[in-house]
Amino acid sequence: MMTKEEIQSIDSSDIAKFAGLDSAGILAAPGEDAVGFKERALKLVSALDEINTELSEKGETDLIDSIPLKKEDRINTEILDEASEINKNFYDFSINWVPGFFLSKSLGIFWGGCAISFEENQFTVFLIRASFAKQKKWFLYRRDELLSHELCHIARMPIGDKLYEEFFAYRSSPSAFRRYFGSCFRTQADSLIFVMPIFLLLIMQILITFSFIKIPIYPFWMLALLFPLYLLIKNQILRKIAFRAITKLESFGISKPKAVLFRCTAREISEIPGMKNAEDFTKWALEKQNHEIRWKIISWKYLGKTNPNKTVS
Repeated sequence: MMTKEEIQSIDSSDIAKFAGLDSAGILAAPGEDAVGFKERALKLVSALDEINTELSEKGETDLIDSIPLKKEDRINTEILDEASEINKNFYDFSINWVPGFFLSKSLGIFWGGCAISFEENQFTVFLIRASFAKQKKWFLYRRDELLSHELCHIARMPIGDKLYEEFFAYRSSPSAFRRYFGSCFRTQADSLIFVMPIFLLLIMQILITFSFIKIPIYPFWMLALLFPLYLLIKNQILRKIAFRAITKLESFGISKPKAVLFRCTAREISEIPGMKNAEDFTKWALEKQNHEIRWKIISWKYLGKTNPNKTVS
């Protein structure tokens, strides 16, 4: 992770150094120019410096209301490196700068961990169950999988893409079940709407069984099955588009297609499968890098092509 002074010294045309930020998990946002990217990185580093100073001087921080985060509970670099290695292999970024803490106060009986973001400065902390401080696995969760999942969300936050957020976060899971079904639930609303018809079915079944009411039960079964079916179909469509995009990039000779897609918006991912050849993709990518630093970095890192006649400043 670069220091504030190192980021301030980056020239707008120095793509190699901006690519260094990208590799550290600080991705450029869609439509962002070099100046905007640099300012956001500086804001993030300043926020990190404030947290580190507070932890050093006070031994804890009250960044999150009602949850004191203590210096001795901070997740060490060695544990973060477990997850960083996974993300490096899949998406070519490695984060070791995000403040993470073991939380002794449970947020639920099956809670394993979560990330909490502060939109105003793109700053994030993540919390995981205290059990992981001494063991690599708890219940259904693996520590490295849980951390790599949350770090994917943190890295991709500037992209602002909800459709493929869980797809990428779950792709590195060793569980085939979680890799497929995990990306069905992209929002809290998805989870709630999934549970509510099932809960309604249970209530109606009890009422009918004990003869409180006499109505057919099959409409409630249909309702309970309808939304899960919708989620599965939508998930399958998005997965098919993403895998077609990966296959297409591989056919264009790109060695790290998953890393490229990780930095793309949902619209860009959907456009890639329709490209006929590598020349079409190269032209498309070169046009994009003329308008934003994100694609200039992608082109520099993965395509070996940047447009020398254009500078995104």
